[in-house]
Amino acid sequence: MDINRICINCMKEKAFEGGPCPFCGFVNENYRPAADSLLPLTPLRGRYLLGRVLGSGGFGITYIARDMNLQVNTAVKELYLKEICMRGKDGMVQMAEGGRRCFDESKARFLQEARILAMFHEKEKEGIVMTRDYFEENGTAYIVMELLEGKTLKEQVESSGRLVPAQMQQVMQPICHALIKIHSFGVLHLDVSPDNIMLTSEGARLLDFGGASIPGRDRPGAISYKRGYSPPEQRKPGGRIGPWTDIYAAAAVVYFCLTGEKAPDIAAEGMDRSFASGSGKIPGSLRKTLAKALDPKPENRFQTMEDFWNSLHKRERPVPVKLLVFAGMLAASLALGSSMGFGVFRDEGAVQPQTGSRTADTLQSRYSSAEETGHIIQEGTYIFENAEDRNLIMGIDSGFGDDGSALVLKNYQDRNENRFFVTGGRDSFYHLQAAHTNSYIETEGLISPGAALGQFADLSESGTESWSFIFCGHDEKKNMDKVIIINRAGTVMAPAKTAAGEAVVLAKLNLKDESQKWYMRWNEKDPSQPDVRVYREGDLVEDIQGLFNVSSALDGMTSMCVSRDEKYYKEPALVVFRSRWLTEKDRAFAFRFVPAGAESRYRIYPADQGTNEEKCLELDPDTRNIVIRSKSNKKEQLFRIVYVRSNTCLIQACDESVLGFDLLQDGTAEGMHIISRPYKDLKDSRLESWILVKPHEN
Repeated sequence: MDINRICINCMKEKAFEGGPCPFCGFVNENYRPAADSLLPLTPLRGRYLLGRVLGSGGFGITYIARDMNLQVNTAVKELYLKEICMRGKDGMVQMAEGGRRCFDESKARFLQEARILAMFHEKEKEGIVMTRDYFEENGTAYIVMELLEGKTLKEQVESSGRLVPAQMQQVMQPICHALIKIHSFGVLHLDVSPDNIMLTSEGARLLDFGGASIPGRDRPGAISYKRGYSPPEQRKPGGRIGPWTDIYAAAAVVYFCLTGEKAPDIAAEGMDRSFASGSGKIPGSLRKTLAKALDPKPENRFQTMEDFWNSLHKRERPVPVKLLVFAGMLAASLALGSSMGFGVFRDEGAVQPQTGSRTADTLQSRYSSAEETGHIIQEGTYIFENAEDRNLIMGIDSGFGDDGSALVLKNYQDRNENRFFVTGGRDSFYHLQAAHTNSYIETEGLISPGAALGQFADLSESGTESWSFIFCGHDEKKNMDKVIIINRAGTVMAPAKTAAGEAVVLAKLNLKDESQKWYMRWNEKDPSQPDVRVYREGDLVEDIQGLFNVSSALDGMTSMCVSRDEKYYKEPALVVFRSRWLTEKDRAFAFRFVPAGAESRYRIYPADQGTNEEKCLELDPDTRNIVIRSKSNKKEQLFRIVYVRSNTCLIQACDESVLGFDLLQDGTAEGMHIISRPYKDLKDSRLESWILVKPHEN
């Protein structure tokens, strides 16, 4: 690559040095870098090649950059305090006299932002801008993040007007889920506002974790606030901040979405006047939720983001519309460049999203009579009942299934492998993902009728990984829509035969065949059950029975076993050791899971105990170790399995702490005790995530 031919706007290599870029039209020679920014084509860490400045403020400068190792574009954020920093000719950042302490404190928070963002893995990025790297160089610090394209929520509302409730829901879903995740790590964002929410083709993302705080570990008084979005406790020294602080800000963002105005200061104006200006713009069903979330007293608000989100997105009967192919609201808007912002309703003269399938267009016209009305699909978790026999539902033919596990019809059971996420709405199409593994539903590269559907960890981009939902009826009693599920290739999802165990395959569209139609049942948590905070949805894993090896997500070879060596342990205790290919003969690494009551509770028995022994795992509340004791009615002997992501889960003790272990200084873990500790103490999710697999048969 000749760096002299690189366009500093799109970072692609041109065929020549001068003139406009044939890819984006940018002219390098016309660029005038600010005096305090690094020059284009400056290398960082021997890996990142900088382009032009994307934006700058009082605390930093953001550049587009090219990752020369991965050959992808990124955004690089540089810490640069304009009030106290100066740039030397060599690019080094220097401080004005007396500015060192302020800069060092700012750098510590800057690097904390990077560490907080680095907690989240690529598959958990919903609602969060992903951090790829962070380092120190040139006398300052840098964060390398994914490059986002779009506009901020503030820019969207100011340019296109306030949002309707359905549009607001589409924006807030990933933001609330992102806040649920960061709160589960004990982190508060403390700067949720419309200018820190980026709208992209993949959904809304929460930006700027520079003000994020870990209560109990941050210096008192180091928290800033933003008028209109920060609650009273954040504005005064020593205020008691917590998840309720971010909840107030999120509610203020909702108010802005619906009214185009900042939320009123309820503490100053009083509850009676709190929604006066927006009274005609906020539906009555949402006023109560917002009034509670914006209460000036923290104790009167929702105490968890889950509770706020559950109240915010309570499903009401949708407004009937003549839309038969459901559009991903935000994505369709960005793709079309529509001034409507989020065009999803079918109106005469309105800009319509493209379906990408002539078959879908034909269906749309066939069902567009005045009697037929569609409903807007919400991204979320669903169970799909087959319209021909509603006792049969769509499911995966395995528990933690690997790539290729078949999609089949199953008898009606509300289990994880029978639930599906509808995600990534774009241009009227969505992804279907198995809820228990997060894998995508598609075929193995085949698109013709008869091709078997299954779950796969990665998208094939063959045309069978994206699905559109064609409305063709509604069950008034159960409030469920009946749909045809069709892909970009124009083939539909249908069972080979309507019977339990039959494979779900691609089929040629037949409108008279009821087996090609599915009822979508919204699958929400039971509000009477307490939420389980984990890194994703936190679904409980039911009906695990039989013998399993329990391996760590650290490397898949560090496995749970029992140590009975009295020289080291007063009683048999749970430890970890590295293991290779485990078979049924490796009884020391095998455990029998037996259901024990409601809420996915299990007793776990070591497989290597004697015939007449009936001992199981028990949490010792004093040492936090997991020991082996005789079966009893103690609650400390009940454990819960909680799905996290892919094929990993958490094993949760009776007090909702989770089982994990620590590493030795050399990075190994042989012989380390398995202990149970609270979520807030988790530092490395690999050490608390477990894979349950059946022992290999010789």
